[in-house]
Amino acid sequence: SEAEGAAAARQLAERAGEAAARQLAEQRTGLERVPLDKLVDCAEQFYNDTALDWLVTDFRSLELSPMDGRTLTDFLHTRGLNMRSLGRVARRVEDLLHVRWACLAEMAARALKHLLRAVLASAPPPAAAA
Repeated sequence: SEAEGAAAARQLAERAGEAAARQLAEQRTGLERVPLDKLVDCAEQFYNDTALDWLVTDFRSLELSPMDGRTLTDFLHTRGLNMRSLGRVARRVEDLLHVRWACLAEMAARALKHLLRAVLASAPPPAAAA
């Protein structure tokens, strides 16, 4: 209904900000009038079922071929994909060993980085030199 659409538009503006709501409205898709929870569900479904599959398709065609964590990160970020998706990408490319290795190496490096930050944050400050 019109009232539900208006309420959804207000909720989007409150949660995502006026600029984001306006930008979505300017695209004239009607998505700004979809309830936020449904919009999030649709975005998540697109991300999982389409965006990740496109990336994997590019890997399989060898159009993209990451050789290290930096290029893998660049490929994901260029497509608006989060590094949190590395595990899902790794599972989808089990037969592409070089891509799977890059995913696993990047996941290990990121995990180590988080552990190191936690250890350093909890360490006492170094004693001042005399």
